[in-house]
Amino acid sequence: MPQPRLFPCSLINHGNVSAIATYLTQSGKRRIVRCGKCEGTCAETRDTVFFDLRPPAEKVMMALKMLRVKVALTAMGVGWGVTEATVLAWRRRAAQQAHAINVHLLRDLPVTQGQRDAMWSVMRRKQAQHASPDGASPEGSEDGRQWVWISVAPECRLILAALVGPRTLDSALQLIQTTAAVVLGMPGFFSDGVSGSLSALREVSHTFKTCPRTGKPGRPKPSIKEPHPALVYGQGIKKQRQGRLQAWVYRVCCGP
Repeated sequence: MPQPRLFPCSLINHGNVSAIATYLTQSGKRRIVRCGKCEGTCAETRDTVFFDLRPPAEKVMMALKMLRVKVALTAMGVGWGVTEATVLAWRRRAAQQAHAINVHLLRDLPVTQGQRDAMWSVMRRKQAQHASPDGASPEGSEDGRQWVWISVAPECRLILAALVGPRTLDSALQLIQTTAAVVLGMPGFFSDGVSGSLSALREVSHTFKTCPRTGKPGRPKPSIKEPHPALVYGQGIKKQRQGRLQAWVYRVCCGP
């Protein structure tokens, strides 16, 4: 997804933007700004949700707030005098800007812990299929279960990454890669007992150990992939019986 670019130089918070003119819209007075670095000009709402929209900004914001509380699109269209497609277009604009803001803000985060969790719901199931003992989805993930993977920094209650996909190694690897791209250093990681988490962490944070030569004829052994010395990973596993929690079992899978 392309990132917003107000000016060719893409400078932010450098004191290089100044207002040079104003114009009237249905939402009130707007400014035209100019960059002192590249001499480019644009409207102050350029690359925002409200750029080039005829309805007032307050109307768009209220519609987006109503979407958050799950107001029906039909009722919203009747109340605001717009079509459902228009409301969906506003939501699409807002989602793109929210993604751009997250990409800009979620980087080099100094967190010390990361927790991975997954929640599931059945969206479609033609027939019952049993998951593996650790809860992983069957091959192909065609049993209808949709998992929401999240990575959280508990010390600041911040969601570092999220995705929707089957409970497989590929999904765990994608979540760990996204988390590693926004944090600074290598925080300790904790999750439940799903088998894919440790393999995904080893794939993202690892070192190669060179095997010494034995002096015997033949090719030397290839380098062995080992977990990074700074990698810390622990699991908390629920022991249940007839749907009731009996005990918590904690184990350290990697690290001191």
